[in-house]
Formats: sequence, C-alpha cells, structure tokens
Amino acid sequence: MKIIWSPRAQRDLARIVDRIVRDKKGAALQWVRAVYKKVSRLQRFPQSGRIVPEVGRTDLREILVGRYRVIYKVGPSLSILTIFHGAKELKKMD
Repeated sequence: MKIIWSPRAQRDLARIVDRIVRDKKGAALQWVRAVYKKVSRLQRFPQSGRIVPEVGRTDLREILVGRYRVIYKVGPSLSILTIFHGAKELKKMD
C-alpha cells in the first residue's frame, strides 16, 4: 500500500523536529527515525493502528510515537494526515 504524507503532516513533522532539536539534536533524529519506522510498517499492516477515539470512524486511525499521535486515513492509499502531541486535542479532520 502506498503511503502519502499530506502537506499538513509534513509541516507538523518539521515543526516537531525543530522543537525537539532545540533541546537535544540526537533525540530529534531518534524520534524522526521512529516515526518513519512505525509509519513504514503501515504499508503491510494498515489496520494496525487504533481507531481515533474522538472520531470513531474505521478509516481514521492512529499510531503513537512517544507522546505524539500520528493520524492517518486508510483508503486505496494510506494518507498520513497530521501529527501532534498527545496532550493536545484533535482538530477537525478535513
């Protein structure tokens, strides 16, 4: 299954990495590698993430990477929609 990163998810990833880099460059690199590793597993197991509890739709799922939530949509391809800190609320999904 093809994985597509939305522009929003790309911006989210860059913003989070920039924030982590300020404190620990090595931690930022480690975290971004973990994100890509977990996301790449979704190619083979797209349903492996849990259904996003706030939404309840079976096509919207999430995986956790540390304290961050990676929200994705399962369809003909797999779309990474957004990434955010778990302490924040999920904003409206377009």
